[in-house]
Amino acid sequence: MIFRSGLLAVLVLAVSGNGTALQASIFDECSEAKLTDNKKLGLEITEKLKRFTTLNGTTLNSAIDCFSWVYGEPFVFEPISKMYLPKDSADAVIAIRKDALKKAAIVEAEEEALLAEKNAVSARDEAERKLALEEARVKRERETREQQKIEQRHQTVLVATYKACGALFQRNPNEALLNQICHEFFMETGLPD
Repeated sequence: MIFRSGLLAVLVLAVSGNGTALQASIFDECSEAKLTDNKKLGLEITEKLKRFTTLNGTTLNSAIDCFSWVYGEPFVFEPISKMYLPKDSADAVIAIRKDALKKAAIVEAEEEALLAEKNAVSARDEAERKLALEEARVKRERETREQQKIEQRHQTVLVATYKACGALFQRNPNEALLNQICHEFFMETGLPD
């Protein structure tokens, strides 16, 4: 009975503790797959790595290296969506996010100017000012949520298009190049290796 309890404790420690033993094993598997150039095993490993979204430091770099090797292009970890993405796709997402932040800053500046004007009118308008602030906050939150949904859909479509066009290119390069969607995608990102 003591032996079973000890074995159970060892298993619990190996799987818990932020999964460090499991993570190390996955990175060892990826290194071994690289050495033997086993892309199929590499794909299986990256599917497992997608579940690890709280990596940092060396372990995050190891995961990114594994994705980059498997897919043959630079990958990054996009922390807001908690996804591993091709660097080009992540750059596009970041550009969209920056544009949205600029627009939000402009809207916020306009709202602040409007509020300053309302404050100057009179003290009796204080209740209207508070209401306007609350409406502006709610509007900003709604716009931010909507922008996040749009970004998430955009990321999902980019990754799915990348996978679909890459798979089609591997099976039939001519068909992939003649496919209008894949052709446009390849013109933006380049041909897969």
